[in-house]
Amino acid sequence: MEFRFFALFLLLPFLVKSQGPKVPSRLQFADMKLRIMEDARKEIQEDVDKLTRSPTYFNKQVEKAKSYFPIIERVFNEENLPDDFKFLVLQESGLISDAVSASNAVGFWQFKDFTAMEVGLRVDRQVDERMNIVAASRGAARYMKKNNNSFFDNWLMSLQAYQMGPGTALKVGADKHRGEKSMTINKKTYWYVKKYLAHKIAYEEAVKGTPQIKLIEHKAIPNESLNDIAALYRVDSEEVDRYNKWLRKGRIPDDKEYTVIVPTENAALVAVNSEKVSDKPTTTGAFEYDLADPTEFPAIKDETLAVRGELVEINGLSGILARKGDKIPAVAALGNLELSKFLKYNDQVQIYEGTMLESEQISTM
Repeated sequence: MEFRFFALFLLLPFLVKSQGPKVPSRLQFADMKLRIMEDARKEIQEDVDKLTRSPTYFNKQVEKAKSYFPIIERVFNEENLPDDFKFLVLQESGLISDAVSASNAVGFWQFKDFTAMEVGLRVDRQVDERMNIVAASRGAARYMKKNNNSFFDNWLMSLQAYQMGPGTALKVGADKHRGEKSMTINKKTYWYVKKYLAHKIAYEEAVKGTPQIKLIEHKAIPNESLNDIAALYRVDSEEVDRYNKWLRKGRIPDDKEYTVIVPTENAALVAVNSEKVSDKPTTTGAFEYDLADPTEFPAIKDETLAVRGELVEINGLSGILARKGDKIPAVAALGNLELSKFLKYNDQVQIYEGTMLESEQISTM
């Protein structure tokens, strides 16, 4: 028995080492076919093995990727950027929103402030969208596309230019490969490109499947706070803060639309979140209740004002007659009531993305 245990112990390092995916000799990337030579294959394999060597770390990264990738995939699809580029975020920041490099690049996609602002991101004392997964991913997609359309027509060279800048990439001859759809990866290939390929190979199969934590994209309204949004979804406010470090202080600004990430383990919450809803309470349309019937519940005083969505007396209390699709903060604002108090008085209201789910809920103020 002792000999068998000892033999297994000696074999363990080799078993662990063999767990990572094997680097193929040929690989598809975006719209390109890559041939990986043996010298480069060994180098890439070493990086794959390093990435997968610790099951604890690797699985942690896989779970983060499963949570964030659906958002990145949606943004890239809207921007017409190849889906393969999503693996680059793991290389750039490890999906750490407030990651800062030695050269002071910040966020998911490691933008310096001036580059971030060039691609439309807001960076100041109140907001740093480099830490916002939606805004930063859109900025990364636009930066990559701009370089590809202007200089390279070659996604692999555009990938190289993402790290060294398009000017330097042109100086080292990246434009010589303009328009190529097949390339050879060898020892001379730029290190950043080979490092990316290692991330793609290591994670591509592992990130398939359902995440433990699903992320809701909440379209914030001006002056909302993260605490307001956490209350809407009835989730821990500290968790909402952790996923939204881009909002440095105060409330949501009113200069443009911002997306707040809300983490949840509730799959139904995410499914309903995809529905399109209005930003303001509805003021027209049919009610479930027959307002002309005095025996019908609820008892509403001044039906005309109720139809308009104004504050009226409902069952002897002040309230708003809200409909499915109404935004909860807007309903609370109509009654001049703080959001926290509104939720306290209406704890049975069913809401997703701050939106009424039930038809014609009665919201007591």
